[in-house]
Amino acid sequence: MNDQKYEETKNYIATGKIPKHLPSTKSNFIATSKKYKLNKKGFLIRDNKVVIQAKNQEQIWKAFHNHSGRSACWERIKKR
Repeated sequence: MNDQKYEETKNYIATGKIPKHLPSTKSNFIATSKKYKLNKKGFLIRDNKVVIQAKNQEQIWKAFHNHSGRSACWERIKKR
């Protein structure tokens, strides 16, 4: 998830305040935010899985995805 959307969603869930500048409509933002929750450590989760911020994706990928072709895999996934 891109960093700005992550922070906006996290803040909305924690405080209930809707951000001033939304990428879509207010109702779409609220509907999307309802798919997420905050865990005990304050991280966003969806379907009981931690949501990873875009700035951390490559680092986490390299830490947990170990095989000889992982660079090519990362390039394919990064395009999505």
